[in-house]
Amino acid sequence: HDARMKAHLESVEASLEAMTWEREQVAASFTSQRADIQAGTDQFAESFAAHASALEAHKQSLEVKISSTARVEDRQVELNELRQRREAEKAFVLDRMFAEDDNNARA
Repeated sequence: HDARMKAHLESVEASLEAMTWEREQVAASFTSQRADIQAGTDQFAESFAAHASALEAHKQSLEVKISSTARVEDRQVELNELRQRREAEKAFVLDRMFAEDDNNARA
C-alpha cells in the first residue's frame, strides 16, 4: 500500500512539475508576444508620426505656393488695371489732339 501511495505521489509531483514547466513556457511565450506587439505598436506610431510630419510639411509648402500664387494674381490684376488706365489716358489724349487738329483746321 505504501509503495502504491509513494508511486502515486511521485506521479502527482511529476505531473505538477510538468504543469509548472508548461506554465512557465506559456508565460515566456506570452511575454515574448507582448514584446513583439509592443515593438510593432511603437514602430507603427513612429511611422505614423513621420508620415504626419511629412504631410504637415507638404501642407505648409502648398500654403506657401497658394499664397505666392495669390500675390502673383493680385499683381496681375493691378497690372491689367494699370494697362486699362494707360489705354484710357492714351485714348483721351488722342481724342484731344484730334479735337485740337479739327479746331485748328476750321480756324
